[in-house]
Formats: sequence, C-alpha cells, structure tokens
Amino acid sequence: MELISIEEELKKNPQLKLDDIKLLRDWIDQEKTAPTSLSDVQLALFLHCCDYDLETTKNTIKTNYRWRAEQPDYFTRRNFTLDSGLAHSLDTVSFLLLPKRSTADELIIVARIKDNDPKSFLMLESVKLFFMFMDMVLAKHGSSNGVVIIYDCEPITFALARKCQISTLRALLHFLQEAVSFKVNAIHYMNVNAAFNFVFQLFKPFVASGLINKLHFHSPGSSTIFADLAPNSVPKHFNGEEETSFVQMHEKMKEGLKSFQPWFEKEEASLMTFMQSLELEKQQNGDLSETIGSFRQLDFD
Repeated sequence: MELISIEEELKKNPQLKLDDIKLLRDWIDQEKTAPTSLSDVQLALFLHCCDYDLETTKNTIKTNYRWRAEQPDYFTRRNFTLDSGLAHSLDTVSFLLLPKRSTADELIIVARIKDNDPKSFLMLESVKLFFMFMDMVLAKHGSSNGVVIIYDCEPITFALARKCQISTLRALLHFLQEAVSFKVNAIHYMNVNAAFNFVFQLFKPFVASGLINKLHFHSPGSSTIFADLAPNSVPKHFNGEEETSFVQMHEKMKEGLKSFQPWFEKEEASLMTFMQSLELEKQQNGDLSETIGSFRQLDFD
C-alpha cells in the first residue's frame, strides 16, 4: 500500500506551502471542524482543489467532514468482512482508474455496472464503494488537474432504473459538488439509452449550474468523446485505443481496495472520534451548527 508523500506534493505544486498546511491544522485544532488526525497530504489535496484559497479550503473541509459525520451509512463499516453488501458490490459495480491521464493531466475514472441484474444491484453500497475508491485513488496518486468520469450507461435497464433511490442520488451529487478534495472537470455519459434518460430526470434537479455544464452525453457507437479526450486515453469499449481490459482493471480495483483495509479502518477510527465530539457539541448547545442543520435535508426518504 504505497501512499503519495507530502514531499511529492510539494515538488509538483509550487503554490503549496507548509505554512498553509500548518494554518489549516491550527484551525482544525481550535475549531474542531474535522478530525485532528488529517495528514499533511489530505490537507494539501483540499488546498489544491480550492486553488490554495484558505477560506474556500476551510469551508470545503468543514463541509466534507460534517457531511461524513451526518451520513455514516457511507463512511462507516468500510470493511468487506463486516459489510456483506459492500463485499457483494465489489463484484457488481466497477470503478476503474485508467492507466493514462488526459493531456491536461486529469485522472480518468470509468464507472459502470458490471452485473445489471436488478436483484444484484445495491445502490447505497455502490455509492459507498465509489467514495472508498476515490479516497484510495487520492491517497495513492495525490493531486491532479482534476478528475474526468466516464460513466457507461449501456448496462442500465428500466428494471435497474427502478432501483435508483433519489435520496442516494441526491447525497452523491451533494458530496461531489460541495465537499470533495478533487475537481470534477467533466462527466461523460457513454452509450446513453432511454433507461438512463429516465434516471437522469430523477437526479437532474439536484445538479447545480456549475456541474450541469460539465455533463456530456454520447450516443452508442459515437466518437464525440474525442473532442475532449485523446483516443489513446479512452478504452476500446468506447471506440478508443486504450487496450487494458475492464476485467483486468476490475481485478486491480478489488485488490487495491482490499489492501487498503488498514487505511480505511484508521480513517474510520478518526471519523468516529470526530462524530463523538460533534455529539458532545450537540448536547452542550442543544443542536449542531447551521451547517449540520443543512445536511438533515439529505436524510433518506
């Protein structure tokens, strides 16, 4: 389990300053806005994502960890032995980091449903697995010029679409738009079909204007994605030239996530300590902050 070091982040990002990391750590210690055990690299990723603006970085960190605390279904029991649904989802959905970055130094992620039997698809656990996957990718690869997500709509059927939970879609979009430590530069929906269009109408109301302009829709067999991505970085499945098979990348995903189990356990222990401090704050103040109150709107239907 190799993690990127703060020295590597400093080398590739001249704007990154250790003084800013110290300021953030002092702020967390004083305000109790996030787990105090956040690593220098984690703080550096938030700074990079927020263009090194300290106030924006603080708000994003606060939103991220308050949201994690308020939505434990996604961020606790991240253990394939304890959570059978999570272990099951390892074989039903794929989140794949492509070997090549874009020409703009963006990480490219493919997301697809591997088993589209509606009885096999567990939506909450699939989203939970996506969050785990992205935590792992960031811990291993560090900062980039953003993330491009390619979502394969081909496996989506109307039977599968009926299993979509609006509350889970809403939670996923909120986190992607407001709280992550990476920039979502584009989402390409490949092989768009009628079933996906049905799902899109469900989550479209929760897509902010800043993200809606980053969504791109591609018909089956089209090559329109190459207006944004070089063919050599796109898998053959989407008419590109990248030859690594989805089967190989899926197995690599499974092995990587399983090897990261100690990291996930350490992160969860820190989150649990943070959640306890928030509960104590709630007891002392009668309620949590206005920020916490806003997250209650995300409770499951």
